[in-house]
Amino acid sequence: MKRKKRFFWALVLLCAAGLLAGGSQLLQMSGQRRAGEEFYSSLRLQASAAPAGAEPGRGTSPQEKPEEPAAEEASFWEENPQAVAWLSCPGTSLDFPVAQGEDNDFYLNHLLDGSPHRYGCPFLDQGNAADFSDRNSIVYGHHMAGGAMFAPLTQYQSQAYYEAHPTLRLSTPEASYTVELFAGYPADPQEDASPWQQVFLTEEEFSAWARRAAERSCLESGVLPGPGDRVLTLSTCETPSGTLRFVLHGILREEKAGE
Repeated sequence: MKRKKRFFWALVLLCAAGLLAGGSQLLQMSGQRRAGEEFYSSLRLQASAAPAGAEPGRGTSPQEKPEEPAAEEASFWEENPQAVAWLSCPGTSLDFPVAQGEDNDFYLNHLLDGSPHRYGCPFLDQGNAADFSDRNSIVYGHHMAGGAMFAPLTQYQSQAYYEAHPTLRLSTPEASYTVELFAGYPADPQEDASPWQQVFLTEEEFSAWARRAAERSCLESGVLPGPGDRVLTLSTCETPSGTLRFVLHGILREEKAGE
């Protein structure tokens, strides 16, 4: 009888220890997420003072225009040389800097400033030109649980969501662009690498690639890139822990001064 009681209380203590460990892990993950969100919130405040004409977009405040910074104030780009762009989707939570590393691994688990963090940072493919002058520039980002980071991209599987948010905004140190979305779909990188194709030997090859993307798209845009157009491709996991990717293609339309 005593042996059974000891066994019972041992199980109780083991379960309690497991609950405490699990709770501690959840608190730690929650704290990490909060720290990541606070980090990017502080960057948004800094980015709002970037020079007019090439200022990072403010996805959550599409009507808000940043004021011209004071002459002595260092710009976002000067203080964050590892950033090559700022990407936003007006009216949504998609509002982040874009980094570029020496490989495609570093920013999977590092913030923009290089500090280790599971949140990571959206990043431009290492093989792309930092000024987005390639025919297809690819930006990767995590699909975080709770709808953070690039999670909103998967909502483009809904035509209604696309019609509510048909464009994104990309700002670089040199220029600002409206990204006119034309296709979005799930893809398996182990079976089909075409969504991430960067080099096109002819204009015909590029046009055929764009048509195939539109044909397999979940959304209907009625838009296709033309000769000489450049494409921005965003890539994220279809689910937070899935193997499929959701890719979103858009045409880069440079914004002129005063627009």
